Amino acid sequence: MVRISYLEVQLNKYKNQSVAVFGLGKTGLSVINALTKSSAKIYAWDDNKEQIANAKKIYKECNFTHPNEYNWHEISTLILSPGVPIPTHWVVKLARSFDCKIKSDIELFLETKTTNQKVIGITGTNGKSTTTSLIGHILKSTGKKVAIGGNLGVPILDLERDAEIYVIEFSSFQLELINKINVDISVLLNITPDHIDRHGSMNNYIATKLKLINSSKIAVIGCDNKITADVFNKFTGNKIPISVTYSLVSFQRVTRKEKPLPTTQMTEGSARDLISLADNNLLDYSEQITGIDRNYLDPSVSYLDDKRSAEIQEISLKLENHNLSMSDMKVNLVSNVENIVAAHAVCKLLGVDSSTIVNEIKSFPGLRHRNEFLGKIHNVLFINDSKATNAESTEKAILSYKNIYWIVGGKSKKGGIESLSKHFTKIRKAFLIGESTEVFANIMENKIDYMKCYNLENAFKLAFEEAINSKEEVAILLSPACSSFDQWKNFEERGEAFCRMFENLRIGLRQTVGFIEKYLEQIGKILQIISYSQASRRFKKLNIKINDCRVDKNDMEDIEIAIDSTVYDKTNIIELASFLMQQQIEILSTGNTYKVLSGAGIKTQEVSDYTQFPEILDGRVKTLHPKIHGGILCDRKRHEKEMQNLEIKPIDLLITNLYPFWKTVNSNSSEKQIIEQIDIGGVALIRATAKNFHFTSVISSIQDYETLKAEMIKNNNQTTLEYRKHLATKAFALTAQYDSNIYNWFLSQGKSNELPEFFTLYGCKAQGLRYGENPHQKAAFYSNQFSKYPLEKIHGKELSYNNIVDIESALNIISEFQEPAAVIIKHNNPCGAAVSDSALKAYEKALSCDEISSFGGIVAFNREIDLKLAEKLNEIFLEVMIAPSVNNEALKILQKKKNLRVIIHQSLQQNAKYQIKNVVGGFLVQENNNHTVKVEEINRVTECTTTKKEKEDLIFAWKICKHVKSNAIVIAKDGCAIGIGAGQTSRIDSVNIAVKKAGEKCKGAALASDAFFPFPDSIVESAKHGITAIIQPGGSLKDQDVIAAANENKIAMFFTDVRNFLH
Repeated sequence: MVRISYLEVQLNKYKNQSVAVFGLGKTGLSVINALTKSSAKIYAWDDNKEQIANAKKIYKECNFTHPNEYNWHEISTLILSPGVPIPTHWVVKLARSFDCKIKSDIELFLETKTTNQKVIGITGTNGKSTTTSLIGHILKSTGKKVAIGGNLGVPILDLERDAEIYVIEFSSFQLELINKINVDISVLLNITPDHIDRHGSMNNYIATKLKLINSSKIAVIGCDNKITADVFNKFTGNKIPISVTYSLVSFQRVTRKEKPLPTTQMTEGSARDLISLADNNLLDYSEQITGIDRNYLDPSVSYLDDKRSAEIQEISLKLENHNLSMSDMKVNLVSNVENIVAAHAVCKLLGVDSSTIVNEIKSFPGLRHRNEFLGKIHNVLFINDSKATNAESTEKAILSYKNIYWIVGGKSKKGGIESLSKHFTKIRKAFLIGESTEVFANIMENKIDYMKCYNLENAFKLAFEEAINSKEEVAILLSPACSSFDQWKNFEERGEAFCRMFENLRIGLRQTVGFIEKYLEQIGKILQIISYSQASRRFKKLNIKINDCRVDKNDMEDIEIAIDSTVYDKTNIIELASFLMQQQIEILSTGNTYKVLSGAGIKTQEVSDYTQFPEILDGRVKTLHPKIHGGILCDRKRHEKEMQNLEIKPIDLLITNLYPFWKTVNSNSSEKQIIEQIDIGGVALIRATAKNFHFTSVISSIQDYETLKAEMIKNNNQTTLEYRKHLATKAFALTAQYDSNIYNWFLSQGKSNELPEFFTLYGCKAQGLRYGENPHQKAAFYSNQFSKYPLEKIHGKELSYNNIVDIESALNIISEFQEPAAVIIKHNNPCGAAVSDSALKAYEKALSCDEISSFGGIVAFNREIDLKLAEKLNEIFLEVMIAPSVNNEALKILQKKKNLRVIIHQSLQQNAKYQIKNVVGGFLVQENNNHTVKVEEINRVTECTTTKKEKEDLIFAWKICKHVKSNAIVIAKDGCAIGIGAGQTSRIDSVNIAVKKAGEKCKGAALASDAFFPFPDSIVESAKHGITAIIQPGGSLKDQDVIAAANENKIAMFFTDVRNFLH
């Protein structure tokens, strides 16, 4: 069944209509994509020839004709992209001369959304992208399906059609195009002069912005801006004021006597309809929706804490009963406070509780190119604020930092940067770029030190040369206060260029420091007098600290306190602890680890002595204590005072490994013994340390003892962020595997035959492979139980990906038999198989099935390879031989073949319970096909009978057929496969291949089919070649015709009632 979206149904009104699309950027292409599904006749054009050429490649069914040639009387609608200016563009004038409707992509979307889908619209001159992203970020945490787009990134018609809430950014260009807007909640952040060249006047620009709030059910309006404050007072619809600086007493509002809602002109019913979610989680109207204050009528409604410094470097934000500080945030609080307030108000309207909102605000990573912190080199911060395309946006960035080296300029907008002159005292020096260079230089003359650089590359280089020599912390800030169109396609391209310059600088300095480190190391070795750390101090004349070029803000961390906890496998632990002691690292340890280390003369403090709390419950609780986990999880700067008050020492390094749960399970231990091997404290410590990788290192594998030593020696007892992150990745992989083992064990104890609700899939990389199925594909063997590929290779080169796949097929077949058997595999299909009274005879019979195909194949046995069999095997080229054992004489013979791999298998039991296959969106799981059929279980459906020998051949053929790719046919005689037809798309074709392979041997032979025969033709063809018995599942609509054909040709036929498809 094909699912048709609501959008497609609604757009069907354009079916067979002629629609013109002008502007073929990403918005225009998304419109064409949507309309194409409605069977509209689409005309497409652009002023840019490259855009037209690109669109032609994608949508060949469109009519790419110049609009002057359209029959405009037939064009029902013109869809414009936002970049097309309505008042002046020639195509708009042309369309209007024919009274053609003009619409935008957003209007198409709003026409087609369902009534129960909520739309949040955000606009304003500054901050709308961040506010849109933040609202979406918060709402997604509630479990609702949320789509984010519009002016921000994804065109609105490309968004998922089944979202419950759409958070849409509206630019003035988009609003200008829209005739009818219908949104549930609108947000108007601010309005300052912008795009006046497009809109013609400031009044026109304001009117365009007001389109959004005038058509919404409720408007959230920022009142810190003079223009929007005036808008709020004049607005007669449902409204909520937000502010970060003002008391809102002067603004219109309802009184508590009139209505409990902090909105105007809203009935209780309409409010409840607006803010109700699918689960009927409604707002409590006794609570303040905006988060400004619990008592709406109180005059104190400013969000910002008044106790903030003149530099606005330390502010706090009050959201109802929650406070946000600078240190809580991933984004800069100063420049994002208006966005946060607006997002809080909207999400409260939608019923999200304040705790969730605040937590998600803290985790919000911000937008690319908006006050984006790139890193720190020595004392210099690098900030990418390329998205600041006007003075108001840049002002927020300037207020966020001190000692600024400001990269500014581009295509200036009306108003320029005059309004920023009051902040020039924060600027150390300005570096001017773009076409605004001369104009901005005139503004800065005699007010600020500046340099004309003209382009970004020059500005970056000169700014760094000056900033690096400063003694204080300084910031190189790209915040252009201009659009990018003079030198770049857009602000993103400008910002990416700045980021690349930073990254190249970082890498170059790191390479330089690496050279210096090696130089110092060589001097230390030659002199044999001074250590690495002393050498680095003596070379301070280089005016660069060795660790300064590791540029991430938390890149280098000292190791001063380490904890050896729950080290179950104590291999090499004494050597590592001894090294740490030599480096003057304070060591904490638990239980038996403490005894081992102290017994070896290593200075260590027992954890229970440090925490002043004993190990309890037979050692079940050792390290689950705030002084341990607090020491691991603390933020070294933010939590410093709290740690000192609680007398908690920061712990920098964790060394641990876990109880061997899986080994205990595999050793036939009792349930009580298995449960005791579920590690609690170790897993908690590993996860805590890995989570806090910005400050802590976790060693969860003995293999990393040496890497830790090397890292500490190289970096003077410090570790890099890159190394700590690598360790954290390994640690979380370990805990995921550990928990998966525990889950699978509990699952195995259950009695349900159903597939589990949760299916865990994990593996450790046990063996790298040269390549995958083909040389261009990477591959490796992963195991959930073994440290390497479990089958022992006693001769030959390493196994390939294809070898392992074929070995699996060979073992699956050979495990079907108790008597001596041999099977030959080629490209994952058997090309020979047989049973006999010896392995040698079985192999000779198997080889006779298809000797040509067997060349370069894989052969498997369920008996030992002896001398005679080895000599026979060496007569042709084989890739791999598999057997339970190989005697010494035979091995010497086989070792003469240098390229042959000889593999020993210890058990033929199929270990895997399930088969897994990757598909789009996930993976399929099914039980392994372990079904077997015995002679007495098959059901004869024909008049003809069979001999005991024929029945044995039927069962043999059935066993082999189960492992042949469908459609599968196997012909067998005397315990030997004599013809195999594999992988054909019709069953008769597989029959034809099998009888051709078998030739004259077909007479008196048995045939097996993995699935039913849909028609009698296969039976008739089999009879022509002398087949006397057939085994198949049955179940075809034409079973009776098939049986009749078998009776007519004197063939005995048996049904198994079990199908054996293999794909």
